[in-house]
Amino acid sequence: MKSITKNRPLLFLLLFTLLGGLLRFWKLDSFPVSLNWDEASHGYNAYSILLTGKDEWGVRFPLIFRAFGDYKLPFYIYLSTIPVWLFGLSAFTVRFVSALAGTLAIPGIYLLTRELFSTTPTTQHEITTNNHEPVTSNFALTTAFLLAVSPWHFFISRPALEANLSLTLIIFGSYFLLKFFHSIPIVNNQEPKTNNFELISSVLLLGLSLHTYNTARVFVPLLVLASFFIFRPSFRALRRPPFLRARYFPSFSWRRHRQIRKAQDSFTGHRFSDRGAENSKFSWSSRFQINPQPPRLFFNDFYKKLS
Repeated sequence: MKSITKNRPLLFLLLFTLLGGLLRFWKLDSFPVSLNWDEASHGYNAYSILLTGKDEWGVRFPLIFRAFGDYKLPFYIYLSTIPVWLFGLSAFTVRFVSALAGTLAIPGIYLLTRELFSTTPTTQHEITTNNHEPVTSNFALTTAFLLAVSPWHFFISRPALEANLSLTLIIFGSYFLLKFFHSIPIVNNQEPKTNNFELISSVLLLGLSLHTYNTARVFVPLLVLASFFIFRPSFRALRRPPFLRARYFPSFSWRRHRQIRKAQDSFTGHRFSDRGAENSKFSWSSRFQINPQPPRLFFNDFYKKLS
């Protein structure tokens, strides 16, 4: 009984998702009554790509489909090749991707709402127990139910609309982006830890939305910029990734400069001095033809060999 109570939000979410999927897939090939010209173009180009690797104009694997002269973005058409390959070319397979995206948006909006309104270390700058978990879950479930039965979302999920697929990608991309920012706690001045999987997932999903619908090319960059502005304290607390550390790109700090000078002096026999630059003009410039200023082109391993 306790396990059922604990998993009740997931059970309701599964129920709402099944309800939304039923509404979106029921007689998908019959309602709307016929394919519009965009749907016909999607199906024909997907079928042509599947058979020949070319679109209707003979362009091999295009990144922009010329179609009827409206130059469609490619991601929906390439995804449509999967149901066309599995079930054959029909109205159902042309609309399958849109109906599936509309169904997946239901758990997506649940996750996004729960993450958006949850109490996080980022917002409170300390790790605390989330006492508002039941309220947040109920609010997220309400959002998922409203999306499942929303006439607006129900309508755009049944035809083959790139806007619907782009919306689902943005929902999941925003969720992973928030999850990434919320995984950067600032606790007792400790070095923050990040989840690279969430960042990569967000970049991938939001990037794919840019190749799905043109409106996303305006909305997504603004969304990302706003997110970085809102979470700028956490973003500033991020440590430099490993490939940007001094081992690979030498630091310009004075401490690093001292280490480099000592390594050079051990090779040339000159004595290192903190005060003047009189001992810094040694044979390095004549030997290697470089500026005798603090070196910027040498790596740690190279200096270890010199010393």
